[in-house]
Amino acid sequence: MTNKYYAKLKKIIQENLGYIIFTLGIITLFWIDTPYVIYTPGSFIDLSDRITVDNTKEEINGTLGMAYVSVVKASPFFVGLSYLNKNWDLVSKDQIKYDDESIKDANEREKLSMEESISNAKLAAFKEAGKPSTITNTRHVITYLDSGDTELKLFDEIKRVEGKDISDIESIKKIVATKEVGDYLTLEVVRKDNLISVKSVVYEEDGRKLIGVSLTNVNEVTTEPQIKLQAKTNESGPSGGLMMSLSIYDAISPLDLAKGRKIIGTGTIAPDGTVGAIGGVKYKLIGAVKNKADIFLVPKDNYEEAKEVAKDYKFNIKIISVSSLKEAIKELESE
Repeated sequence: MTNKYYAKLKKIIQENLGYIIFTLGIITLFWIDTPYVIYTPGSFIDLSDRITVDNTKEEINGTLGMAYVSVVKASPFFVGLSYLNKNWDLVSKDQIKYDDESIKDANEREKLSMEESISNAKLAAFKEAGKPSTITNTRHVITYLDSGDTELKLFDEIKRVEGKDISDIESIKKIVATKEVGDYLTLEVVRKDNLISVKSVVYEEDGRKLIGVSLTNVNEVTTEPQIKLQAKTNESGPSGGLMMSLSIYDAISPLDLAKGRKIIGTGTIAPDGTVGAIGGVKYKLIGAVKNKADIFLVPKDNYEEAKEVAKDYKFNIKIISVSSLKEAIKELESE
C-alpha cells in the first residue's frame, strides 16, 4: 500500500515539476529574507492633521510637514531591483541596529525616540513662544544594554538606584562612581507595569566605571494651552522633531509661519530648541520635491549633503539650513 501511494505521489510531482519549481522560485524571490533593507524616497506627514489646541484642531495656512524615509524589506527580487534604481539604496540591517540587537528591539527603541521627540518639541515650542510648560514626570527607559552580569532588561524603566531617585543618566553615573569594580548595584525598575528590584554588577572600561546601559528619557509635559500631537503606531524615530516644534509654535503663537506654502523638513529637536543632524537626507529631499514642496528645512550639519543631492538631481527647491528652532522661525518669517 505504501509503495502504491509513493508511486502516485512521485507521478504527481513529475507531472507538476515545472509548476512546483516556479512556485518555489517566486517564494524565494519575494519572501525569503536577506540581511538587508532598502531605503527609498518617502513622503511627508502633514502635521496640521495631528495637532489639537485645547482639544480643537488647529488649522495651518499652508503645510508644515515632516519628511520620512521609506524602508522596504529586501527580498532577493528587490535586492536585484535596487541595483537598477539610483533612488534605492541597499543598507545592511547591522547599520540600523546595535550589536546583538534584534530588528524588533531596534523598532521599539525608535518608537521611544519618537515619544521623546514629541515631548522635546512641546518644550522647545512653548519656551520659544514664552508660554508655560511643565515636566510632570520623566521615564528613564533602557534602550541599550551591554552584555554582562546584570538582571536588567531592555526597556526596563529605572526608578531608583541604591534607593535614590534618579533624574538622568548622570545621576546614575554619580552613584556608580562611588562603588568598587565588582560591586552589585540594586535598582528598582518598572517592567511590564510591575515594580521590581534587580541587581547589576559594576565593571570598568577605558578607566570608567559602568553598568552598561543607555537611556531614553521620555518627559510627560503639561502645557497651557493644552497641546496634543498624535503619532501613529508605525511612525518612529527622532527626525521629525524640528517640524513638530514649528507646527506647535505656529498653533500657539499669532505668527503665520507657512504663509500658504508647502514647507517640508527634517531634524531632531532638543528641549532648548537646538536642531540636530539626521540620516536619510537624500530620500527625504527627493520625497519633498516629489510632493512639490516650496521649502525644505534641513539641519546645519546636513546642509552640504542636501545641496549635493539637489545638484546631482537638478532640483529647483529652496533649501534652508537651520541650527535652532529660533533660527527656523526667523528664516520662515523673512521668506
